[in-house]
Amino acid sequence: MPLLKDITAPNGASVGFHKAMQVNYDPVGGTVAVNVASWVDEDAHNAGGNLAWMWPIAATPSALSDLDSALAGIAPFDGAAVVSDESQSLAAVQIRQCALLDAAYARAITADVSFTTAAGDTRMYQADPQSVSDLSSCLLGFQAAQAVPQGYFWQSKDNTRVTPFTYADLQGLAAALANHGFAAFAQLQDLKAAVRAATSTDAVRAITWP
Repeated sequence: MPLLKDITAPNGASVGFHKAMQVNYDPVGGTVAVNVASWVDEDAHNAGGNLAWMWPIAATPSALSDLDSALAGIAPFDGAAVVSDESQSLAAVQIRQCALLDAAYARAITADVSFTTAAGDTRMYQADPQSVSDLSSCLLGFQAAQAVPQGYFWQSKDNTRVTPFTYADLQGLAAALANHGFAAFAQLQDLKAAVRAATSTDAVRAITWP
């Protein structure tokens, strides 16, 4: 069964659909080697397109009892959704559609966010995990003083050093990122609830990320 997770492969390709293609078990060494193929998405796989990357994955013999679930716990596939590419039952299609919505949500929460500083400068700011972590660290570091050093700036998406960028601006940007993330999460929950409530496979497939 395939795995769904958005990953950037070492060659720079963005891939989201993965399948174990070959498994080799070494009974002497007690090791399992798995080759996992990745495509940009399921459509590329189904169209017979060339795979974007092949991953060599090391696993333990216990993984052979449920290889796909085991791979979903091994980097870079940790946290991936395991879906069926065979069953077309309502339950299977619902599981698949929820996994696709999860993948879309993961992309949505890292989309750039617009923010306007107290000085009236409006720009787009990155919302990827590293940027969010950096912002949290800065807020914590300047929390006691409730102020930033003289000449402090924050870098926008277009690599502009935005200044002045006050402690209040840091708080405002954090709030903008939080609101952005919550809106996406709420939308995900509404869409998944609609998927679970749908009574036909066609109705399920029609529920997609806006």
